[in-house]
Amino acid sequence: MKWFEDLLNSVSELSDSQKIALTTSFNKEFPLNAVPKEQYTKKTDELKAASDQLTTTNTQIEDLKKSSESTDILKTQLEKITTDFNDFKSNTEKRETNSTKLGKLKEHLSTKFSPDAIDLIANTFDLDKLVQSENGNIVDIETKMEELASSRPTLVISKVPGTPPPKSGNTPPGEVDTTKMTDAEYYAQVRATKEKA
Repeated sequence: MKWFEDLLNSVSELSDSQKIALTTSFNKEFPLNAVPKEQYTKKTDELKAASDQLTTTNTQIEDLKKSSESTDILKTQLEKITTDFNDFKSNTEKRETNSTKLGKLKEHLSTKFSPDAIDLIANTFDLDKLVQSENGNIVDIETKMEELASSRPTLVISKVPGTPPPKSGNTPPGEVDTTKMTDAEYYAQVRATKEKA
């Protein structure tokens, strides 16, 4: 994020290595914790639509109260309002469910893919087709992530932060020399090691 690098360069008290470290940390964490502008705008539009729907419904109810026409006309109007309200409620619940699924999906994706690619990858999923288990996790997400990793290997995290591989020739007995592994083999080894622990 160029604007952040420019901001850091304007601070003279930081060394170049501190600026690089801050930029790297920021680029990794910012996409996970910030709300993208388009998501914020979408949510604002949804809230405005909900407010407009509420105003429309209240107006329709007031119109019904004032109306002294035959009961058939009132019944038809009331059925239409009820149908519109139920459709609105169903769509709102679906958006909330999909928002929860998207959060869980991004959480899972962040364990395997580059932070810069998480939004791009998340947008390839059809949220309506993702199924959540009772504990909120997405069913079969590991398989889907493996398929994505094999079809888009450039987006996979090449090294797991905090676990540098041992240098060649310095591998302790019983350990695996990870310097000769592909990124996929390395990631699988680290994950297997963590699962044993």
